[in-house]
Amino acid sequence: MIAGITPINHVDWDGPGARLYHLPFTLDHTWGRVRVPLYVACAARPGPTIVAIGGTHGDEYEGPVGLKNLIRELDPDRLVAGRLIVLPVLNIPAFRAARRDSPLDGENMNRVFPGDAHGTITRRIARFVTDEVFARADVVIDLHSAGVGFEMIRCMSFHQVDDPARLAEFRETALLFGTPFVMIYTGCMGSGLLTEEAEALGKITIGSELGFGASTDLD
Repeated sequence: MIAGITPINHVDWDGPGARLYHLPFTLDHTWGRVRVPLYVACAARPGPTIVAIGGTHGDEYEGPVGLKNLIRELDPDRLVAGRLIVLPVLNIPAFRAARRDSPLDGENMNRVFPGDAHGTITRRIARFVTDEVFARADVVIDLHSAGVGFEMIRCMSFHQVDDPARLAEFRETALLFGTPFVMIYTGCMGSGLLTEEAEALGKITIGSELGFGASTDLD
């Protein structure tokens, strides 16, 4: 699997097998660009699409480490049906700087959704996720940890939606991860959240907190 720089409109979203891309997002003020890794694995048979995202905040490492391990170890030939889309490190500028927000524009990736195709680099990446990734998703999993500034128990989380059938799907999906706790929340912690946008688009949407202290909890 060779990861070259690939324009977004050249991504093969549907072909059987696995592909790893680096998607270029140009910077506003230089000729440089940010390259966001994207992994797509498709079975020969159609089925649901699961999206897994890590590194929305740059000081949270469990998601990127876990998803990179998944990409390395997954045998796409063993996929029975459907598709897996992985963005192991969504916020590359923040990840490189080991900080919560992007050093390029000062924005928090998890407060700018659905994004803006003509906005800052953070907002343009968010817009790509909304338009190209969420549009293809059935399930969205946003892997967080508490980073530098917080300390939290390991848990999966989801929003308490009104539809009982949909709530049951959220609960069933969250329990698959086997974390010690599952947090069900009734309000949102702000506007522009990745999970809020995915949920509004009708996706089964799960969040997580899988560690803290800007380190990596191998559990």
